[in-house]
Amino acid sequence: MIILDFKLELFENNKDNEKEIIKILQELIRINTSNPPGNEIKAANYFYELLTKEGFECEIFESDQDRGNLLTSLEGKNDSLPKLLLINHLDVVPANKENWEHDPFGGELINNEIWGRGALDMKGTCTAQIFAIIAMKRLGLKPNRTIKFLSVADEEKGGVYGAKFMVDNHWEKIKAQYVLGEGGGFKLPIKQFQKYTLQVAEKGPFWTKIKVKGVATHGSIPGTGDNALAKMAEIITKIYKYNIPIQITSNYKIMVDNLDVNFLLKGLLKNRVFLKIIINLLSKKYPGVKSFIEPLIKMNITPTICHAGKKTNIVPDEAVCELDCRLLPGDTADNLLNQLKKILGEKYYSMIEITPIHWDEGSASEINNEFYSIIEKIMASIDPQAKILPYMVPGTTDNRYFRWKGCIAYGFHPMIVDIPFEEMSKLAHGKNERISVNNLKLGAEFYYQLCKEF
Repeated sequence: MIILDFKLELFENNKDNEKEIIKILQELIRINTSNPPGNEIKAANYFYELLTKEGFECEIFESDQDRGNLLTSLEGKNDSLPKLLLINHLDVVPANKENWEHDPFGGELINNEIWGRGALDMKGTCTAQIFAIIAMKRLGLKPNRTIKFLSVADEEKGGVYGAKFMVDNHWEKIKAQYVLGEGGGFKLPIKQFQKYTLQVAEKGPFWTKIKVKGVATHGSIPGTGDNALAKMAEIITKIYKYNIPIQITSNYKIMVDNLDVNFLLKGLLKNRVFLKIIINLLSKKYPGVKSFIEPLIKMNITPTICHAGKKTNIVPDEAVCELDCRLLPGDTADNLLNQLKKILGEKYYSMIEITPIHWDEGSASEINNEFYSIIEKIMASIDPQAKILPYMVPGTTDNRYFRWKGCIAYGFHPMIVDIPFEEMSKLAHGKNERISVNNLKLGAEFYYQLCKEF
């Protein structure tokens, strides 16, 4: 385990704070908010009790049965200054207990790591944010500007009962010029690129259902029918094996321009032909590089769910596959459909019926503003070697709902890579998810300094 030598004001000579923040995260993990169904109201009530004991005024907004969103704030000295919203989500993706080394909802502290579903995505950040505002309250510190704290439901299923519900129905209560949520913060473990990633853009989720028809018949005489599952298998194989072309977007260029490398290498990294070669070379030494960079320069079309057939002895006359498609900012539904046509060719493309499940375009925020500058300043005060790298997250966060309302929205929870990066990059949504106590404390310190200084 890496020993942090950063100055962490909240935890310096204060073991009680460390014990308390660990306890909060453990208790939060033990509240099972797997989505579906969510049941975030239980976690919202837990935060409500925690905050009201500290003197906060809180509101819970129920978007549906057992779906809860919690809002509180630290009032600022100057109401004319733009407000800051700290946002996090209370739901987590399901976990298969059989694949884990420890109970995914046990919140166990093992070797200075807290284990459990949501430890990284994103109950660890929930805990870091809430501990920061509690610390401010206890110390009697009033921020310059109003800091709002919002815990929402349903991020893992698109945010309909969470961020979208709050934006659509309670905008006046939650609105802020600056928003800080999830999706960034890892300090890249490559010598030349050792910067903390700040999420300033994200891909759009174009979750899509495709269907193929066949002709049912008895399983013992398959030649008299038309097996829809066999057709779908060919379609899925084509999608899975297809190498989608690289796109050099403006957001990717911003990231490259902020790397500490020479002018020539920056040029090569922005060239589609040479980029492929560089990725392959770097991947030999740093296995996680390919999985980190490729989603930032490509549309993703990933088969994830397939259904066909109702009985073992019947050739299925219908097969359905769900695709997790992620589009780069600027891409549209037409771009996706054109790409599918290229992948499948006319023969297979004409077979499928396409139905959108959830289509949202990508989003991005600019970096030339006071918010970006203060994040750089605070991280430099915590980690003297710290530099910020603006980048696009390959997934999707609730930030998009705020960007569409004109807010500057970033994702950031600073973390050092204290286990192999390739392993760490698979933990969110994967098995054995966990966060080190070091990274939990580092996040809390950052949010605390942000509330104090901004």
